Amino acid sequence: MRIYKAVCSFALLALAGASAAPAVTVDPASDFDCAVVSEFFFRLGEDQKLPTNELKELVIVALWFDTIWNQDHPGKDRRTDDRYIPLVNALSADGKASGETMKACIRRADTDPIFVKFAASLRASAPPAK
Repeated sequence: MRIYKAVCSFALLALAGASAAPAVTVDPASDFDCAVVSEFFFRLGEDQKLPTNELKELVIVALWFDTIWNQDHPGKDRRTDDRYIPLVNALSADGKASGETMKACIRRADTDPIFVKFAASLRASAPPAK
């Protein structure tokens, strides 16, 4: 997927601020963790002023995992879960591992035929009018 290039750049940026090992391990097999990881990279991309096409790829993955997680947890907000802040801290602490986790989440999404259709439909859609 096109997002790999952006993820590699972010991993290097995040490494610059690396600190002690995090208390939480990010699991690329978890929809919750992949939703947090992809949102983290999307927000980092916004902060780093990535090109629109790269931001769009990041938001597609973030929307996918957020949607999947929300289907299993209707009415709940990931951001209020006790695991959310520790995950964000873990992502911030280890840029290389964060990038690898993002790639693993993308590979997992890419194996789902529904995601492929979901992503294609979002890529084909026009951006909202300002």
